[in-house]
Amino acid sequence: SVFNIQNKLVQLSAPSISIYNQAETILTQVSLEIPKMTLSDKNIQSWKDIVFHQTNTKFKFSTTFHDKNGKYFLHGIQFTAKDSMVQLDSLAYIPALSSDSFFAKQTWQNDCQQFHTGKIIFNKMNTSLLMDKPVAVNAQSLTINDAAIKIIKDKKLTVQENIVKPLPVAALKQLHFPLRIDSFNLANADVDYTELPGIDKPGLHIDVTDLNATLLNIKNDSDDFHDSLYISAKGKINHAIDAKIFMNQSYKDSGNFRFDAQVLPFDAVDINQLQQTLTGIRFTRGSIDSIHVNALANQKTADGNIQLQTHGLAIEAYHANGNKKTPLIKRIEYFIANTFILKKEKTRTATFEASRVEEKSVINYWIQMMLAAMKSIAGKSK
Repeated sequence: SVFNIQNKLVQLSAPSISIYNQAETILTQVSLEIPKMTLSDKNIQSWKDIVFHQTNTKFKFSTTFHDKNGKYFLHGIQFTAKDSMVQLDSLAYIPALSSDSFFAKQTWQNDCQQFHTGKIIFNKMNTSLLMDKPVAVNAQSLTINDAAIKIIKDKKLTVQENIVKPLPVAALKQLHFPLRIDSFNLANADVDYTELPGIDKPGLHIDVTDLNATLLNIKNDSDDFHDSLYISAKGKINHAIDAKIFMNQSYKDSGNFRFDAQVLPFDAVDINQLQQTLTGIRFTRGSIDSIHVNALANQKTADGNIQLQTHGLAIEAYHANGNKKTPLIKRIEYFIANTFILKKEKTRTATFEASRVEEKSVINYWIQMMLAAMKSIAGKSK
């Protein structure tokens, strides 16, 4: 043999280690464990083999770093070579400015965000690719547990025009490193979304709890027409509505996708806080037994169908300004609808068209489709 190295268990630990590159990075609670091993030229072709293939090396540390926007906290990062597993006990991001200070510095609408997570696990990850140039990410699965995400938007600011936010497949293809993850799972997440009111624009608050989402077949190197990205999610909206969504988008035909949404039974009055803000109508009684929406969408527009099952509904106009009165003709329309149409148990269907605001995300596009569907079935003009 050219070389033959044997060692017993090696354990190293340090309260902190400073790494000086372009900016100082401090690792805390550092531990390194290399079990008993035998190395020779027969099983070692490069230094990566020592770390990633021929030993059961365990490396664990925590760190923080910051940029001009905020600070990131990564706690309990752990790499286990034998299991090809990378995990974090938690990840958090705290913005440098309060929301008021953040919006005071903005010219255009930008989201003020912060988040924290529970355990994050990359399973069956090809960790040696992380040492390549460019870095490559390849894993069987990625799971993020117990994430809490808070997003605030100020509608007093103007949406920046001529900035097109990409749909999911296009966003993946814009990444500057190879990526392949068979499945991404978001487990037991909470998303708190708030829109601060603008001039003649009502505010909005949506809280999605018990959110579980899955993305399948994530990659950025495929042009196969039969190869698709799949997104599914379910959660409870404003503690009242259980909803599910599904989307699939071809990697080849990346401008088009299919969207499906299902809403389970709920008391109509429970969604007034959301309904009255978005549509100017509030429920006074009744139940929604089911909502099913499906659509074929592209970069700019969506065409779809909605099926709505209701029981004993009644509606009235909602005015954010409580002093404003509903015109007589509208009151007559609502009276006729409540007396002869809505109170009956009934299944209704309708078609709809929705337009995308390209400066906003695909999630906003989903919301626009749902609103267009509800307005269509209610007989309101788009």
